[in-house]
Amino acid sequence: NREYQLALAQTLLEAGAMPEAERNLLALLRNAANNGPANLAMARLLTREGKANDAVSYYHRAIYGQWKSDASKGLVQARFELADLLAGQNAKKELLAELLVLQNEASRDPLTAKRIARLYLVAGSPVRAAPLFREVLRANPKDGDARAGLGEADFAAGNYRSAQAHFLAALQASPDSTAIRQRLELCTEVLALDPEQRGLDTRARYLRSVK
Repeated sequence: NREYQLALAQTLLEAGAMPEAERNLLALLRNAANNGPANLAMARLLTREGKANDAVSYYHRAIYGQWKSDASKGLVQARFELADLLAGQNAKKELLAELLVLQNEASRDPLTAKRIARLYLVAGSPVRAAPLFREVLRANPKDGDARAGLGEADFAAGNYRSAQAHFLAALQASPDSTAIRQRLELCTEVLALDPEQRGLDTRARYLRSVK
């Protein structure tokens, strides 16, 4: 019974019995190579073993494999896990490709939208992250996490004045956040060194450029 075999392998994996879990999964996949949940379990096992390249391959097999029930939920979970793995590997190009597919899920709830937006930042695409943070803020202007995320997106895009305003608003929502306070201070420092700021005379521009 493949379902029982998969359940056993998943239980072994959760218990940390990696060799036994791997043996069961390999046996299952020999007879059902396109089994989506089995490939997902193998991807998780390989991730835990630190075999990232092999895990990516199995994640892809899981995503394009066969799922009997609740396929949408399983596929989204698999893509998010793959995205997290790629983010950890700093594989920005591959991560961006996964996020473009995942973005269809962004409108379903604010947490998903923020998660995708932050992964866009990791992928080096603040231009795609910013609209998702703004959508969350339109629904809930007091969402400090989204406000901080929008600050990160603007900072990455070089919009330091806008980033400063967003970090300030985020700090008001989360006054105890050291990370937000540090980003706000960095924005302030960058702006204090900007030689292109309006209203500066020639000498002030020169001194800022040198500094």
